Amino acid sequence: MSTNWYIVLELEFDPNPVHDLPTISAKIDEKVKFWARNFGDFQHGPVYRSYCDRRNEITVAMGNETERKRMVAEACKITFGPIDNMIKLVGMKGNVTQAELQNIATRQKVAPAVVERRRAALGIPIDTGKSIDYQSIFDKYITKPQNANIFDSLSGMLEGFNAGNLYDFLFQNTLTKNVNKLPCEILRQRASELKVNEFNKADLRSGIGVRLCAQCELSFANDANKAIYDNYLEYNKRKAIFDDVKGIAAITGEISDMHFDVFIGRLTEVFEDRKLAIDVLEALCTIDRIRYLR
Repeated sequence: MSTNWYIVLELEFDPNPVHDLPTISAKIDEKVKFWARNFGDFQHGPVYRSYCDRRNEITVAMGNETERKRMVAEACKITFGPIDNMIKLVGMKGNVTQAELQNIATRQKVAPAVVERRRAALGIPIDTGKSIDYQSIFDKYITKPQNANIFDSLSGMLEGFNAGNLYDFLFQNTLTKNVNKLPCEILRQRASELKVNEFNKADLRSGIGVRLCAQCELSFANDANKAIYDNYLEYNKRKAIFDDVKGIAAITGEISDMHFDVFIGRLTEVFEDRKLAIDVLEALCTIDRIRYLR
């Protein structure tokens, strides 16, 4: 294969190939001076000397319009071949989605705009189905929820009672099951009973117990308050997974196919909905700019 001077001269060949002869001539002069200054380069010196010797050949080739068009097409094939092949494979179903184009850009380590230009050049249509609003998903499932700081402050007190949450605290050492499904009235009544019967002493344990009971009465004052607390507990389950995602990305620089599937499995256990689990993980990676392969 003959030398592609667009690539050697580092002239733009996509999306707006340089055909202006004065610009090309100036670029040849610039590169010849660079090559001449670096004849002694241990690794590239011999190649630079060869390029200098071929200056007239370069000038003739770049002055020929037909040859320039051939080299532009060839440069695209050389540079974008792997990207084009991947787009074609994904697009065998008749189209590609924006998410798939993003994944290709991530895998090939190029800007999404490059992948989009190659898709357009190949004439593969984009799936016009409704796109995923990752920001809304991020806000709903990944952003820290209302009153989270208040609930976080209870963790130390709950640990003193070997309880992971307010439900555990209210019904520890009992056989009551699915306490999070109980109506607010019963939860408040239980908190009131504990204050009277369990935390009625003038000691530190009772003092903390009374404070937790008071928080139970606030958190379970009505269904809306209970929903806020339940959402907080669900958020904590998700957050543990999100923290692992960010930890892996910080170590490896990306989320591999294998890790992606593992995290999807864990999120599916939380959501009981695999499609939602995928959307949430993609939202996390997209908004937080975490490279992922899938």
